[in-house]
Amino acid sequence: MRRLLVLLVAGLALAQPAPIPPPRQPEEPKGAGITIEIQVQIQNKPAEGLIATLGRRGPEGRPIATNVRPALQVTDARGVVLWSGLPDGIWVVNLRDPRSGFAISLPVQLEFLNQTIRVGPYTVQLFMAMP
Repeated sequence: MRRLLVLLVAGLALAQPAPIPPPRQPEEPKGAGITIEIQVQIQNKPAEGLIATLGRRGPEGRPIATNVRPALQVTDARGVVLWSGLPDGIWVVNLRDPRSGFAISLPVQLEFLNQTIRVGPYTVQLFMAMP
């Protein structure tokens, strides 16, 4: 009788429903989101080997985690760097030429998009596409 009671209590304990897990934050859909492209030339030739870093700002202007991999890229033989699948937000592209020391920080804002920015021998163009 005692065994039957122990088995009955054990069976009831095992029959309890599993706890409900807390709700998860919705994830950004893969492949969707903002695309940012930067094109750089030096004296009208593609600027290969420049270091481009993507940063993100909060509404108050402070830097926040980008959660973008890779946030740091090197311009290719065409002088281009591309980031895609980015969430909506305030983005900044930092560009540096390790050979000359040239450095510029460009907020990805309407006044800079699709415009040619000339600084000395450098020509920079920023493009952004929304899904």
